[in-house]
Amino acid sequence: MTRLSLNRELLENVARASGGQFFPEEEIGGIQNLLDSIDKTRVIESQTNLWSSYWWFGAIIACLTAEWILRKRAGYV
Repeated sequence: MTRLSLNRELLENVARASGGQFFPEEEIGGIQNLLDSIDKTRVIESQTNLWSSYWWFGAIIACLTAEWILRKRAGYV
């Protein structure tokens, strides 16, 4: 009912069209080398305390004030 054998040509065309690479089972070691080169990227994280930033504090207070005003007009407060 369904062809389950490997269609190597189709897989190579898909890999080439998408900018990737095709590795058959026999060449599985090539994937490790490829992943090692990708893994050497550097990730930089920074943290900002919300209570130390006046801009975030102002934005939160503005949102809470707007909610209070809308509730007041709707009669929920």
